[in-house]
Amino acid sequence: MIRIFKISTYGFKNIEKTISLDFDNMTISRKSKNKQSIKAIYGYNGSGKTAYVSSIKLYKDIITNLNYLLYIDNILKLEKKINFKLNEFFFEIIFSFNNLKNIYKHSLLISKSDTSNKEAVGFHIEKEELFILKGNSINGEYENIFLINNGIIKINKIYNKLLILEQLFSKDELIFNPLANALTKYFILHKDDKNTLNLTLDENNLYQITSYKSVIKYINVFTQNSDLTTYLSSLKSDFELLIRNKDEYLMKTNDNLNYLLTLKRIKKEDYSSYLKLNLLLTNFIKVFKPSLKTILIDKKEEGSFYHLKQIFDYGDYKVDLEYESSGIKKLVDIYPFLKSAYDGNYVFIDEIDTNINEPYLNKLIEFLIKNKKGYLLFTCHNLELMRILKKETKSIVFFGDDNSVETRVKNGNSNPSNEYKEGLIINSPINIEDFDFLTSFINGE
Repeated sequence: MIRIFKISTYGFKNIEKTISLDFDNMTISRKSKNKQSIKAIYGYNGSGKTAYVSSIKLYKDIITNLNYLLYIDNILKLEKKINFKLNEFFFEIIFSFNNLKNIYKHSLLISKSDTSNKEAVGFHIEKEELFILKGNSINGEYENIFLINNGIIKINKIYNKLLILEQLFSKDELIFNPLANALTKYFILHKDDKNTLNLTLDENNLYQITSYKSVIKYINVFTQNSDLTTYLSSLKSDFELLIRNKDEYLMKTNDNLNYLLTLKRIKKEDYSSYLKLNLLLTNFIKVFKPSLKTILIDKKEEGSFYHLKQIFDYGDYKVDLEYESSGIKKLVDIYPFLKSAYDGNYVFIDEIDTNINEPYLNKLIEFLIKNKKGYLLFTCHNLELMRILKKETKSIVFFGDDNSVETRVKNGNSNPSNEYKEGLIINSPINIEDFDFLTSFINGE
């Protein structure tokens, strides 16, 4: 079981100051359950809502993909995504993945490389750190496990079994890969070599220093521009190579197959699982469009793979998903993420209310509040949802135009929607009148 306590970030698009959101109790107690389970972010257009969610996806992409910072496509994307004033991206996550036995804090600082250096590649990891909590307060004191500064790694001497890592990796390796990825690459290259770190690092060592790579499997992010085919790490990842007993690792891994619904090409061995998920998707779409009979699957064989196409059957006619309405497409896109939250994962969805009928969305959120096992954060503009969310702990957050964050506290029967519209939220004044649009429509006046 994993728990995420806090995520802080800056440097992605228009986020110039640190934005932090907590997702759990700030005081650790093995007896207390997390009172939070859902969070909605409101705010101006351009206040950083999408940027916050997208920063989580960027962190996931860097941790999930080996050599992420070395690929030209990714470098070009970062050129557009990293704040042009700061030229750096910071991300920090506080988490536990072993029933609160240990609480870890992992951080990455990605900086734009000095273009005067001919050997420099667009972006590099300026700093990576991993800490362990010493007390029982999330905002309390942490002990450093390792620090990597511009590719030079320093291990806390308390963790003497890890000191071998200081001689193992070159500076270039740790500038472009987080330590967990560098270790993954090492074990891939030396998988047939008996004289590997397996002789000096036991399983607990490996789980500890690569803990953030384990946690990332439970984080799923949907943005309007997501590459849905890579939103979730496959169950059988290269990370298995980090430990000797693969069967034991697989039992500990989050068996989340919902990502199959985002694929257009799957392995034949996954087809039966895909059909089961497609049936659930059909039932989900029927709630919004009762005239749907079923979702047919048109599959074409290619070696050990199937190429898939979803056909929506309405009885009298059939429609390829490609030609369905924007609303149906949006529902198909976000369903795997909603199912993932229902199953127990942490899910982040940008603009959940786009193209979805308001009354239906409201009932969907009510259902998830009551029944999901995981955590759901989403951005939206639907003020009616505040009526449902106001009963939940720390479930409504407002982003100001200065990167400020205001988390609403329960206040009797007060209406957060009215407070927002009347400009009563700090740093979010809604001071607009209809005549403010006058100069936008009268030419030359």
